[in-house]
Amino acid sequence: SDTHGTHTAGTVAADAQPINGSTSNRGIAWAARIAHTTGFPFSTFNSVATTHHNVGARMHTNSWGDDGTTSYNTICNQIDLFQWNNEDDLVFFAATNTSSLKNPENAKNQLAVEASSNGFGANSKCSGGVGPTADGRRKPEVFAPGCNIISASTGTCSTSSLSGTSMACPAVAATGALVRQYFQEGFYPTGSKVPANGFDPTGALVKAVLVNT
Repeated sequence: SDTHGTHTAGTVAADAQPINGSTSNRGIAWAARIAHTTGFPFSTFNSVATTHHNVGARMHTNSWGDDGTTSYNTICNQIDLFQWNNEDDLVFFAATNTSSLKNPENAKNQLAVEASSNGFGANSKCSGGVGPTADGRRKPEVFAPGCNIISASTGTCSTSSLSGTSMACPAVAATGALVRQYFQEGFYPTGSKVPANGFDPTGALVKAVLVNT
């Protein structure tokens, strides 16, 4: 258990609590599975993400980064290399909580997420660095509620409230999983489930749907 990691994982895939047929405290993609690696060096992102891909992961949520630089460096290259080689996948990064966009949310092919307020305040910014990137690209791409988010805590069957872009990123990644499921189960283009219409969407298609909704 880890306060930050447990909280973000709960937002992605936590089941109801208590488990009694209700939906209370469920995560966004509450029946999803999670592949997780702890404490890997930035320079090995491609290798670690590939390991996750090989066990079935397609949406990759990351609530960490380097607030010390805006340069397109090794970790950015690793992210874009992974995306180039795995078109079914989509990498998500929480943007910095400082005032201006940092790293590695400035990588080209991942989706940068910032935090809006929660509930009735969802149209207001909560936290996240202002773009564009150092080379002029428009980022971040999306906002999601990240202030006062209740999710899993390290206590026994308990929850806690945390705030920041770290809380917004897993919500968007989990929504990406639902978008992927929508296409896989054949809801496009009729809006009804027609299995014969199902297909595996690319990460680019999932990203386009998220950005445009």
